[in-house]
Amino acid sequence: MKRYPLAAVLALAVLAPGCGENGPPRGPNVATIYPTTGVVKFADGTPVRGGVVTFIPLQVEDGSKIRFEGAGLIDANGRFEAGSPGKKDGLAAGEYKVRVGPREMGELQNSNAGSVPKTFQGNDSPIRVTIKAEPNDLTIVLK
Repeated sequence: MKRYPLAAVLALAVLAPGCGENGPPRGPNVATIYPTTGVVKFADGTPVRGGVVTFIPLQVEDGSKIRFEGAGLIDANGRFEAGSPGKKDGLAAGEYKVRVGPREMGELQNSNAGSVPKTFQGNDSPIRVTIKAEPNDLTIVLK
């Protein structure tokens, strides 16, 4: 029979209750997200091929809940699915500033995202959208 030092047994008895059901502390209370898809077009109606569209909440807090920034890669037809990093899960309802620009890497072949005017690429972008508490399909026109 294997024997364990009393100190080790007591340490385990004291530390073990911190694990299990309670787990680590909870993160922020995130606002409910809604599917958000759409298309990005130049002023002449031509779809933006490639690039990324980024959504920045104008108000981060929504009562006791938090809204996060989201983004989506634009495909060869100008379409995107927005969400949190690495996901296409959607955005929380509310008002957002929208930036559109080329990808930093992995841009599509035949992309025209490099033609997006600088006006729409930075933090001063004039584009605003409202995400509703329902599935959203947006048309973003760069004008």
